[in-house]
Amino acid sequence: MKKPDDLSLTLYLPFVGTLRLLEMLIAAAAFMMPVPAYAYDVDTGHVFLTSFSLELYNKCFPASTAFRDPDAQKRLIQGNRGMDTGKGDMLRHLNLSARERAQLNGTSVFNLTKRIGNWHFYNPDRTDFSRVGLVEQSQKRLWQDLKDGISSNGEKNALLFLGGLMHLVEDVSVPAHAIPVYHGPTEIAALGPEHFKPLVTYMRKAGKAPRGMIKDPIDWISPDSKWLAENLTPAAELCSAVGSGAETPDVIRDGLAHAIYALLQVQIPGCNGVKWGDFWILPAGQEYFGLYAIGNAQPMFGDQGVVRSQNGSICEMRDHDKRYDDVVRELHRAAIKADMKMLRWGEGRIVSGASGINDESGVIKPVKSIRSGTAHLSRRHQ
Repeated sequence: MKKPDDLSLTLYLPFVGTLRLLEMLIAAAAFMMPVPAYAYDVDTGHVFLTSFSLELYNKCFPASTAFRDPDAQKRLIQGNRGMDTGKGDMLRHLNLSARERAQLNGTSVFNLTKRIGNWHFYNPDRTDFSRVGLVEQSQKRLWQDLKDGISSNGEKNALLFLGGLMHLVEDVSVPAHAIPVYHGPTEIAALGPEHFKPLVTYMRKAGKAPRGMIKDPIDWISPDSKWLAENLTPAAELCSAVGSGAETPDVIRDGLAHAIYALLQVQIPGCNGVKWGDFWILPAGQEYFGLYAIGNAQPMFGDQGVVRSQNGSICEMRDHDKRYDDVVRELHRAAIKADMKMLRWGEGRIVSGASGINDESGVIKPVKSIRSGTAHLSRRHQ
């Protein structure tokens, strides 16, 4: 397989022409937009995680009024939803006036057409391999666009983009997004057969891509609200772990990714030598994506079957195995803790108008405050 740098889609232009490439992208948009090619379900997953985090955050910090206003909460949640449902759906739910819409800057990041060439996967150690031609397989460009949106909008509107960042952070708590392992429409093969076809062919052959879609089981497991409420309470230990807001979104996201990697190294209860990570194969060489470890009839996460480790140890997983539920609860708990850190950062940098955020060049941009209508220049991050 060629290196990603050698696989630019522009190489196909002499053969298919610019018009044909455009047709391919339009076709991709048609199949990608109506189907769930994302991590958690929008409403039962993302909205729940954000709403739970907001409630817990307000209990941890009773003196804070930053996110108690229903309008602020709505903007955070709709910004989060908008990353999967699109700009139009987001704006309809917000019911903004024409004047309010005119004041919004940078909302193209929520356009569903962005999903064609900008995916939601993220591994902090493999971003050098994430670009293939016109396609950015990681969150990289979306992440930067959302940070730019925070910098270029007033407080209330900036919350939409904070919600978008929280969405991408939550995605990282799904192992297949953080390793990453491709899942989504199998038609991506048309965007570049030499690179993208191998990501889906093995799943098709194994019968794991019904109706042209590879679905990751963890995406569709709803958070256990009762367990989370009992195990994530506004106790001093949890609230202090949220920190002062000094952690940047980049640091928070990377911290969550490494927490997920650590969890995948944990041994499956009752199975010596087999860890949770044995359900996936890590990326190798210059490949951005790993694979689902489905060889030798091994089950995907959540299914019944025998899991094999690289050293030959085996672990039998039962149908509706409780151990699956236990580890997913930990994934959701990790996502909520990261969300709360994002809110803490947002309170200091957006709601308080204290400072801007770094772009890729390290330049600090001002955040506009709706209270004064002026821009507050920030200090350089330590």
